[in-house]
Amino acid sequence: MKIVVIHGEDNVKSRNRLEEVLTRVKYKGYDLIKVAGKKVNLTETTRAQSLFGQKQLFVLDEPDVADFGEFIKDQGEISDASIIAYFGKEVGRLTLKYLPKGAKVEKFDIPHKLWAFLDSFYPGNGQASLRILHEALVGNPIEMILALLARHVRDLYWVASEPKTFSSPPWRVSKLKRQADKFSKKHQQKVTAFLAQADFKSKTGQADLLTSLDLLIIKELE
Repeated sequence: MKIVVIHGEDNVKSRNRLEEVLTRVKYKGYDLIKVAGKKVNLTETTRAQSLFGQKQLFVLDEPDVADFGEFIKDQGEISDASIIAYFGKEVGRLTLKYLPKGAKVEKFDIPHKLWAFLDSFYPGNGQASLRILHEALVGNPIEMILALLARHVRDLYWVASEPKTFSSPPWRVSKLKRQADKFSKKHQQKVTAFLAQADFKSKTGQADLLTSLDLLIIKELE
C-alpha cells in the first residue's frame, strides 16, 4: 500500500494541502476515487479496479478513525492500493503506528497563539480573550480564526451534550468539558448563532469580521 495521511487541527491549511496534492496527482493522469463518509468498507472499496487500466488514487475524506486503523492494520502490507487519507483533526499515534513502511504523514497544527485564544474564550474572561485575539491576528487571517472558533464552539456544545459520541483523545475531551461547563447551553447556542451571522454579514459585505468578533467577546464574555 502506498499511502499519504494528511491530518491536524488546522483545517484551512490541511484542506488546502489536500487540494494541492490532488491537483498534482490528477495532472499525472490518475483517476481520483473519492470515498467520503463514516460507514464505508474501506477494504472492499479500495479493491475496485479501473475498467480502462488507468492508475487510481483513493481519496479517503474523513473516514472513521477506528475503521481506518483496522484497515491499515489488516491491509497496510498486503494491499497494492494508492491512498490519500484526510482527517480534519489530529490522528493519534496508536492509529498511525499501523501505517506500512514508506507511508508519508503530514500534520498541520494550529499555531500556539490560536490555541491560546480558543482556550481563553469563555464567560468572565473577555478582556484576556480580546487581547489574545488581536495577538493571534499576527500572521493568521481573521477568516481562519473565525472558522476555528466556530468549530471550537461546536465542539464545546457537542461535549456538553453528548460527550460519549465525541471522538477525540480523553485529555482533549476533559479540557473541552471544563471550558463548556463555563457556558449554559442557551449561551452556547447564542454564540453559535452570532458567529454564523458574522460570517454571513462578512461575506455579503455588511460587516467587518474583526469588528464582529470584538463585539461578540465584549458582549458575551465580559
